[in-house]
Amino acid sequence: VAGGSLLNQTVMAHELSHHWFGDLATCRTAQDMWLNEGWAHYCEFLFLETLNNHPTYLNYVRANHASNLQFLQYKEAGYQTLSNIPDTLTYGDHVYNKGADIAHCLRGYMGDSLFFYSVKTYLANHHFTDVSSTDLRDALMSASGMNLTDFFDDWVFHPGWCHFSIDSTVANPAGGGNYNVTVYVKQKLTGAPASFNNVPMEITFMDNNWNTHTQTMLLSGASQTVNLSGIPFNPTFTCLNYKEKISHRSEEHT
Repeated sequence: VAGGSLLNQTVMAHELSHHWFGDLATCRTAQDMWLNEGWAHYCEFLFLETLNNHPTYLNYVRANHASNLQFLQYKEAGYQTLSNIPDTLTYGDHVYNKGADIAHCLRGYMGDSLFFYSVKTYLANHHFTDVSSTDLRDALMSASGMNLTDFFDDWVFHPGWCHFSIDSTVANPAGGGNYNVTVYVKQKLTGAPASFNNVPMEITFMDNNWNTHTQTMLLSGASQTVNLSGIPFNPTFTCLNYKEKISHRSEEHT
């Protein structure tokens, strides 16, 4: 930046990212504007992650997510879908802010390697064309080999949020210092028509010395019992989504 100023650096990152999201591949209809603006907003977070570090990225993701949960439904007449957004909200907060939030969530679903590879493949295979949310879904599925139908149905084609919480846990010795742990999980909904399915949620166990062990569970439905083995200690603390990879509705905003 001229003079060494960092003023408006994220604005410039946003606008430059439109070379890919908006110019190289652009939304077919205004109702899918999140494909342009939501992804460009998310590129601001990626810019800050590359310029600084992952904690900086997470700070911006966290602030954006908190704002979405607290204010979005009041600003824009309720809970809206990302795809098929009303014309009056084409350049609104659902498109920009929730769009970026859900792009971050998609990264959490896929993992970094598959996410970045698949997004690059999507852009390469759809250059100089118009696209829909369905095109993005199909392209990412083809490139990654992952089934993302539930992700797009839950987060893109339907409104609202899910919230997962641990009801209780039971740990039993399994020999060799290992434990089998049964985790009882609940899902609540806010503004969503049905339970979210096959959400890859990390569960992290900690002992009294703050040693950690993390496994990933696929969560569906209003309640679920998950049996996990190979926990290398008797956990004294258990939490979901410790690294904030999934954009579910956090407890303090419920």
